[in-house]
Amino acid sequence: MPRLEKCPKCESSKIAKKLVVFEDSENYNSSFKPASVGYLAKPDALILKQKVMSSFSAEACTDCGFMEFYVDQPYAFRDRVGGN
Repeated sequence: MPRLEKCPKCESSKIAKKLVVFEDSENYNSSFKPASVGYLAKPDALILKQKVMSSFSAEACTDCGFMEFYVDQPYAFRDRVGGN
């Protein structure tokens, strides 16, 4: 998928690239961990629910604040096509 070259909201070309979304941490002295998105492949299993995860990044318009997120490993979610 092509990344933002121009903001779809305000048409600005001032796009901040490769922004990392961090997990919120109450202990600000600790190192920050990039957030991830995912699902449980077997949510009803008692153990071994098989997490399917990917990190993600963002791009943001520096004029209006519009933001898009991009999963870094989109192929990891192919078995979810169709809304399973």
